[in-house]
This record gives sequence, C-alpha cells and structure tokens, in this order.
Amino acid sequence: MPTVAQVDMIGITQFSNSLTWDPAGAKGRRGQAMRGRGTAGPLILPNGTSLRGSWEEYPFAATYAAKPGAYVDRVPLREQWIQGGFITAAAIVQAFRVNDNVLAYVL
Repeated sequence: MPTVAQVDMIGITQFSNSLTWDPAGAKGRRGQAMRGRGTAGPLILPNGTSLRGSWEEYPFAATYAAKPGAYVDRVPLREQWIQGGFITAAAIVQAFRVNDNVLAYVL
C-alpha cells in the first residue's frame, strides 16, 4: 500500500503515531476531515494506470490524536480497503477497547 504509506507518514509527522481508539466517533471525525472535499475521482499512477481514488485521513477515522485535525490526501481505493482490513483485523485480534492507546507504524 505505497500511496497510503506516504500519506500516513506525513500524518504521523504532523499528529504523532500515538493514537486513541474510539470507533464510535469515526463517522464524525471522517466527516470533519472530508468537509469541503468532493469525490476523490480517478487517480493516475506514474505508469499511466487509472485507479478509482479515495480520501485517506490520518489519524484513521476510528482513532484520534492529542492534536485535533487530520492530514488528508488521495489514495487508490483498493489500498484504502486493504488498510481498513488490516486495522479491523488488528482491532479484533488485539481486542482494542475504547480509549486504548494504539501506535501506528508504516512498514
């Protein structure tokens, strides 16, 4: 997920990799991060491939950082879906609870 990784690295430098788990607030945080943005539209990769785009926000919608706000940029939708699956799987396997501190890393 190279494009998501680039976006999230910028977000980590602005907001820290230490996040608080709060999935109940996800819809509101995502709405605030996307306010004023239209659809992400197609994303053209350097090799000319056109992919459906999506907006990626960091901190992730199911989390928040001590500093309010989010960094947002366009990414391929398929990368965002993959990332969402990883986050969901980690939350299930590690039994995240509301207000748990989670650390985000780009591998």
